[in-house]
Amino acid sequence: MSGKHVAPRDTMPAALSPGHASLVAMFQYMIGNTDFSQIRAFGENACCHNTKLIQTAGELLRVPYDFDMSGLVSANYATLNEKLGLRNVRQRMYRGFCVPRENLEANLARFAALRPKLASMIGASGLLRPGDIKRATRYLSDY
Repeated sequence: MSGKHVAPRDTMPAALSPGHASLVAMFQYMIGNTDFSQIRAFGENACCHNTKLIQTAGELLRVPYDFDMSGLVSANYATLNEKLGLRNVRQRMYRGFCVPRENLEANLARFAALRPKLASMIGASGLLRPGDIKRATRYLSDY
């Protein structure tokens, strides 16, 4: 993609590719992750929390990372952002922007098509116990 990492303090939502920003937010919703921001930094960090900003030839893209606080991972040490009013880390909350309907529909179709592959990857990882595989697969199927 020939992208380059950029590290601004904050990012205006309009600067991000709408289709990609929607894709990132929907991915975070699918895995039940609320521990991220596409537009703001926390503390002294460069923008943005648990995402990297990548400038490609034509777009500013947000690339997410660090999923240990997600409902899919459900780490025993996972904590909640009290400001969000969630009951537990497995509860989902959409934290994306309003996007054009065509972006939403395209991304929903993309995730629906990937669902069997994601479930297969979870089962084939070799890193999870059978109960964890079942729990994670069920969590994704609820999306």
